[in-house]
Amino acid sequence: MIGGKPIGEAELERLQHQSFSYFLHETNPDNGLVIDKTASEWPASIAATDFALAAYPVAVERGFMPRAAAVKRTLTTLRFFWNSPQGREPDATVFINEVKLTEFNPYGFKATFNATYPVKSSNPYGWVSPWHYGLNQGPITLMIENYRTGLLWQLMRDCPYIVSGLQRAGFGGGWL
Repeated sequence: MIGGKPIGEAELERLQHQSFSYFLHETNPDNGLVIDKTASEWPASIAATDFALAAYPVAVERGFMPRAAAVKRTLTTLRFFWNSPQGREPDATVFINEVKLTEFNPYGFKATFNATYPVKSSNPYGWVSPWHYGLNQGPITLMIENYRTGLLWQLMRDCPYIVSGLQRAGFGGGWL
C-alpha cells in the first residue's frame, strides 16, 4: 500500500523494475561490485553485490535483462572474488550519518526511512534517506517478486538442502 491505497500490478511492475535498475546502473562492469549508495566516490559493498546476484534471476524472469547479460554479470562477479586476495584486509563498511529528505527516485523506493526521526519535514512519513542503497534495492526487488508470484518461497521449499538443514536444526511442521 502507498498512502493507504492498494498497489496495482502495473505499479508493482514499475517499482520492481526501477528498484532492480539500481543494479544495472550502479555495478562496476569490470568486477561486478555494486556501490553501497549513490554518492560520488562511494565504495562497493558485499551486501549490495550479493543482492544484485540474488536479483539477477528475477530480472531475467521479469524481462528486465536478458539471461546472457545476467550470466555475464554473475560470472564477472564470481571470477573477481575467486581471483581476489583472501585474508583479513579491512572492509568497506560505512556508517551513514548525514541525511536529507526526499520521496520517490529513479530506482523506486528509497527504502531507508524512520517515521519517528525528530526533524521537521514536508514528508508525512518522516525522514527518508536522500541516497540509494544497493542493500535496499535487492530486497525490494525480491520481496515484490515473492508477493506477486511466491517464487522465492517456492524455491526455498523445493531446495532439498534448505529443507534438510531446517529439519536438522529442529524445525518442523507447516510446509516442512
